[in-house]
Amino acid sequence: MDQKEYGTVGNISEQDEKEISLQDILYILRRRILWVLGTFVVVVAAVGVYLYLATPIYEATVTMRVEPTQSGFSLENMFTNTSGTSRIATEVELIKSRSNIVETINRLGLYEQYLAEHEWDEPPSINALVSRVRGSISVSTVRDTNIVSISVQNSNRNRAMDTANMLAMVYNDMLKGIAQNEFQTRRQFIEHQIPNLEAELAEAEQRLRMYKESEGLILLDEEARNLLQAVTAYDRQITPYRIQMDDADQSARELQNQILRLGGRYPSLAEVQQIGEVQDIMGQLRSLRLELSSATAQGAAQTGELRSSISARENRLNNLLVQQFSRSAQAAEDVPPGLYTELASLYTQSLLAETHILYLSSLRENYQSRIRALPQIEQRMLELTRDVRSKEGLYILLIEKLEETKITEAGIIGTAMIVDEAIPPTAPVAPNKRLILAVGALLGLFLGVLLAFLIETFDITLRDEDTIKRIIGDPVILGRIPRLVMTGDGNEFLSVYKYPTSPGAEAFKLISANILFSMVKPPKVIAVTSSEMGEGKTTITANIAVAMAQNGLKTIIVDVDMRRPKIEQMFGIDKNQGGVVSYMLQNKEISSLINKPYPDLPKLHVLPVGPLPPNPTSVLTSEKFRLMIDGLRKVYDRIVLDLPPILVASDALVCSRIADGAVLVVRAGTASKRGVSMAVESLRSSQTNLLGVVINDITADNRYGYYHYYYYYSSDNSGKQMNKRKAARAVRKAMKDERRKNSHAAKTIIADENEEKDRQNA
Repeated sequence: MDQKEYGTVGNISEQDEKEISLQDILYILRRRILWVLGTFVVVVAAVGVYLYLATPIYEATVTMRVEPTQSGFSLENMFTNTSGTSRIATEVELIKSRSNIVETINRLGLYEQYLAEHEWDEPPSINALVSRVRGSISVSTVRDTNIVSISVQNSNRNRAMDTANMLAMVYNDMLKGIAQNEFQTRRQFIEHQIPNLEAELAEAEQRLRMYKESEGLILLDEEARNLLQAVTAYDRQITPYRIQMDDADQSARELQNQILRLGGRYPSLAEVQQIGEVQDIMGQLRSLRLELSSATAQGAAQTGELRSSISARENRLNNLLVQQFSRSAQAAEDVPPGLYTELASLYTQSLLAETHILYLSSLRENYQSRIRALPQIEQRMLELTRDVRSKEGLYILLIEKLEETKITEAGIIGTAMIVDEAIPPTAPVAPNKRLILAVGALLGLFLGVLLAFLIETFDITLRDEDTIKRIIGDPVILGRIPRLVMTGDGNEFLSVYKYPTSPGAEAFKLISANILFSMVKPPKVIAVTSSEMGEGKTTITANIAVAMAQNGLKTIIVDVDMRRPKIEQMFGIDKNQGGVVSYMLQNKEISSLINKPYPDLPKLHVLPVGPLPPNPTSVLTSEKFRLMIDGLRKVYDRIVLDLPPILVASDALVCSRIADGAVLVVRAGTASKRGVSMAVESLRSSQTNLLGVVINDITADNRYGYYHYYYYYSSDNSGKQMNKRKAARAVRKAMKDERRKNSHAAKTIIADENEEKDRQNA
């Protein structure tokens, strides 16, 4: 049997799976409704227990306005009157820094509270509490504003409020300290430079005065004064950039120390200068500045393009350093990324200041070479005068910046202001009971449905007609038999004879009629078998034979189940009377072995098994058995063979080849998918004509349309079931109409066969 056509156990072909309809799905869910409801109740109950036992979590939020910090790191802040740049992103990162959290813990005494709330065999380290507090903090910013929200979650609502407020206060103190450190570093740097510069200026003035006295010179000529002004102007431009480099290096060292304290690493400025792309950009900047100077002196029109190119390369240099430092930021979890961005900015300022110095020095060198061409006395006088003016200008600049720095440092306050303090939360934010309960209900329903389909998938028994069709390959359904609930003698299961008007009897009669029309020429020898034991094949064999006899066909039942025969018990025949085995092995007359169980039904004959043989297969495969069937063909209109189950004995396949066709009995809810599939495969591989399938044991739980009324009508013990009689009567009427049509056709066939038989006898 082709697996693709008929399927295997628990594995329906892809084409069959696509044919599963909504009705099939609803049927599976209805049949497995207890599993669905049970799973749903268990999941919802588990979610309810979790919500009942879960500790509520409260959230307190403090809102702050963070002002940009004034920094002394940039060139604009050092030598212009512009304000500091915004560093909100960096400052927000500091909120969750380890130092900020540790200070908050110390001020609130959270570590002591943490130890007092639990019993510890070994007290945990403060690092565990820091990680716990950090995990409970969330920081968010409002886009395009300086508003920052700090939220803290805790099972204690008051502790959540206190932690949020204290975290904001510590954060503000930290920002204030950072700003003060920046301006303090700047002030200390300037104060350190001024005494040295004063001494150098006094020494330069002394040298100039002594030289004038020794040479008797008072004033320089016009050319020397012009050269002196030019060189002095370049010196005044170079000096601020030198100070900027020193200031940037000093600030960079402060940041480097802070990064090291947090456990991070950074590349040095010397390492950055060795990067090939950095060297290329700095070389391009020097060349572009020289071109810009030449173009400006000549009044050329491309000065704007040159300035744009310089600005683009400066931005490219800064972006390159930020990318280089981001790798270090990713490797250091406890270091805020903003510190690396700030350090990259300081390196950029130092490198750009270096390019300015080199560029201005190259321009200054042109005038310096012209000074060297002057007479030696004027040249020396010019150098001393230039030295005095340069140091004098630098001294005045430092004095001005020192006073500005002192004023700014004295006026520094916290750069963050609390807008709304945290208050005790009234309701917990977690767990969200409504959401979790809704998700739990959906999950319970989903798991219930999934479990129902899994059980259906792994259920190896055939329970409905559609599954039978998918397994066997859409066979002919000859009929459907309701569950017989009668009690008493075995012959009471002969409902066609005992209860001829019952729905069960009508079903057997319909099956016998369908068998006659299953082939173009009605089959004469009919084999009835099943895949396994206990599927009711003997009951069906007896009833369809009785139905054929009632229709006027001379019918004989031959019991060839030589392992567990049931025909004798069904018709009340004495086991010692003999049967097929007696004819085959003891050479008794077959006419003496045939029984007529019912005098009022002379057309029905029964040939039982008789004594069980030691080797049934050798009996059934003998030529004598085939000749016996051929002899019965001449006497009887229909021969019904009661075969053993196909998967139990090979006798069924041997006898089925002698028959004109085989009928396979499948008990719903008992027969296995694999067993039925193998039985059909065996019949077809042995080239046996499969007339169709009879589905046995239909109950109210089976899905067979109006056939579920059988269950109610077949029992007279319950008044409640009797309320279904009206529906059952309608079913019986419909079946009788169909049987009447089949009976008329059957009588026509029988008449033709009798006429043909009379001609042969003549």
